[in-house]
Amino acid sequence: MDTSSMVSDFGKMNVRDQKNHPLDHPPADTTDTTTSNTASSNTSFTESIDRDVAPGAGASTTSKSKSVSAYKQPGIAANSVESHSPGADMSDSESGSPTKPTSSPLKATAAEFKPSPHQPQSGAFDSFTSSHNPSSPPKLFEIGPSGRGGTGVFAAQNIPLGTRIICDSPLLTIPSNQLYLVWGPYCRLGNAEKRQFDALYFWENTDLHLEQASRMCLLDYTDDAIESDDEEELIAEHVRVMGIFAVNNFEMPKGALGLFPNGARLNHSCVPNVHHSYNPTLNKLTVHAVRDIFQGEELVMNYMGQHSHFWTHTKRWEYLRSRYGFTCQCEACSDTTGTNDSRREMLQALVWGLEEFHKGQPDEGHFLIPSTGPDALAQAEQVITLLIQQGLFAMELTRAYRLASSLALDLGYHQKALEYASNEAEVEKNIFGTELDDLKKHGTASEVWIKNMFVILKDKQYTPYTRLAEKIYNITGVKHEVLADSSDHKSSGRGKKGGKNSKRTSPKKISPKKKEPRPQEEEKDAV
Repeated sequence: MDTSSMVSDFGKMNVRDQKNHPLDHPPADTTDTTTSNTASSNTSFTESIDRDVAPGAGASTTSKSKSVSAYKQPGIAANSVESHSPGADMSDSESGSPTKPTSSPLKATAAEFKPSPHQPQSGAFDSFTSSHNPSSPPKLFEIGPSGRGGTGVFAAQNIPLGTRIICDSPLLTIPSNQLYLVWGPYCRLGNAEKRQFDALYFWENTDLHLEQASRMCLLDYTDDAIESDDEEELIAEHVRVMGIFAVNNFEMPKGALGLFPNGARLNHSCVPNVHHSYNPTLNKLTVHAVRDIFQGEELVMNYMGQHSHFWTHTKRWEYLRSRYGFTCQCEACSDTTGTNDSRREMLQALVWGLEEFHKGQPDEGHFLIPSTGPDALAQAEQVITLLIQQGLFAMELTRAYRLASSLALDLGYHQKALEYASNEAEVEKNIFGTELDDLKKHGTASEVWIKNMFVILKDKQYTPYTRLAEKIYNITGVKHEVLADSSDHKSSGRGKKGGKNSKRTSPKKISPKKKEPRPQEEEKDAV
């Protein structure tokens, strides 16, 4: 690939031709099921840690109707990444990190997350704390008219980062990506469920050829009992049902698609304040706050998937218009300064350089491809910074933290590696909750990564600071042995009388007794 035509200059990093960029259409996400317990590995930035029931199954970190077909389900490409370990192992104090080894790694904090100025606010939080309740608290959201068009979902109260807002069961499902299959489940719905379905947004995507699909799959042309007027009415109704399902469904495991009544009400933003994913442990769609949300704010998600974070607003508009029939006017798309597009282009370029470095054959002549491990870590930290600046706090941020953690571990920056891993675990819990059984099963959960790191660091005779070990334990439940040692030391340090207000006395001096010879009988007995 000729990368010289991709970037005009180092300062602006304007991507000229995104269609030829390797990250424009990334490969389908895969699940890493071979996490090593004995050696570190560089995790590719685009390597998936999506919530799949099985490797290769439909991604359950769902994109709302990412690709639907009136006839058949498209194939899902699988992709795996080879591990690469650059750099020699060095201690924290000798690492020569591009940032200070003892500095706190980049972390998204609630103070940096501010609601869009045009959104209504009704007071601020007294304190920002994460909540991971397994069931939605009452009155967290309400549905009403949206300034974005149609209806939307709004925060009924101040919602802290990490709160599970929606836990939705499917209204109906189809086993594969063939839209004509939705007719049977729709006809079997009760009257109340049909009213829920019928109230959802309808748009007929001409590329799906819904009417042709309906005529081929629904009608029996040998049945003379159907009048022509009835036939047209039946076709129109079938097209309407397929059209509603096409723009409101979510991907589920194993290629299935489902429509979730509350989740379908969420509107789109290129800077979402909630993250949605299908939770196979609960068999429900869950929606979590990725930042603190104020009462009255509209809850918005990303319809397009993580790859859209590298696109300019014109490309995002093209995608949304062709699949959903609207033009996004979120804060990212409404930015007239060009800053948002520049940062996203920068993200695309930096991640491309890290991917090339990850292949193990870096091109030292290209400035975007790091030539050393410390340079790669510094570039990964730039990616984290840009994601935080863009307000992108979900899957893409966990991947960036994992990459930075892996690079730091390979370089011997042990404390930094653990801190980045703890940041990943915190974001992971914020967007998924505590039910991470599927991620643990396939070895992609941050908890698995941290356990592997503890094994590696034990071999290197490195012990983390107690405070850092406590932080990791509080987030993931993974307990390092340093905490057990600390607990034992605290419990045995003082007796019953040894308190803060105890009277301290000097020990009484005892004169040594004169040693007397033992009788001969005692010596024999002793022998």
